[in-house]
Amino acid sequence: MDSRDRDIDQEVFELLDKARPIRKRKRPHPAIILLATIGAMVAATAALIYFFPGNNQHGSRYGEITSPAHGDSALRVITVSGVTRNLPPERAHVILAVDVPGLGLTWPKLPFVAPNTAFQVSVYEGGPAGTCVLSLYAVNTDLAEKIKEWHRQERFGGMPMFPERYRIDSITLNIMG
Repeated sequence: MDSRDRDIDQEVFELLDKARPIRKRKRPHPAIILLATIGAMVAATAALIYFFPGNNQHGSRYGEITSPAHGDSALRVITVSGVTRNLPPERAHVILAVDVPGLGLTWPKLPFVAPNTAFQVSVYEGGPAGTCVLSLYAVNTDLAEKIKEWHRQERFGGMPMFPERYRIDSITLNIMG
């Protein structure tokens, strides 16, 4: 290749470089970046709330008494509605119980509730009129068997309170006469 060919090649490259438009990358406006970041954070938060409801000590385990509401008055037969979700197999026995923390006793109620479902059951509370604590528990098989045996023996005295780790929700009710 002689010098003339090199000069022509050089001129062609220079012309091509000049003909190619220079693209300046436009940066998005800072407000757009801020709005996109906020939008992503809101979407992530909404997804976390949807998939991991409740912010309790059990992480993603969830249970709630939806009716009656905390502080409501109730008759002796209480219709209880609620829901449980993400309960592990080792805590597959869901029960309602009336707790009396001052005495350290609890009165588990029948029927047991199916785990990881919405539920509505009626339970009878025969204790004294006044304030009581209705709790929702998810217990292991050993404790469930003890509760069943307690019911078979038709004991009137309560059972010792269940460990706090089994409680997934509780409400206070006012039992009327």
